[in-house]
Amino acid sequence: MKELFNVVNPFNGEIVGVAPVFSYDKIDDLINKSFDYKSPYDGKGRGELLLKIADALKTCKNEIASLMSNESGISLSQTLNEVERSIVVLKEASATANKIDEIDLSSNYKCI
Repeated sequence: MKELFNVVNPFNGEIVGVAPVFSYDKIDDLINKSFDYKSPYDGKGRGELLLKIADALKTCKNEIASLMSNESGISLSQTLNEVERSIVVLKEASATANKIDEIDLSSNYKCI
């Protein structure tokens, strides 16, 4: 069974959820594996996927903002702004993804 920790609202001390504990080695391993990941999507496919995610986020923005507010103690109006900014970023990322196949972004970087 995985070790879990409580997610606590820092404003009122209420436990709002639980999350798994990961060791630094496990996190480092996951990050290094992510560098080897090859997406099955080309740029256009990524752009379409990012737009779908933006639309899905817009559909449930109030629920997500409420969760963020509970976890962080930040006001709901602030977390709603954060969700809105995320939607804008996803749309901008979609526009970039549509052009990405024309750009060489290869890297041999490995996390140490």
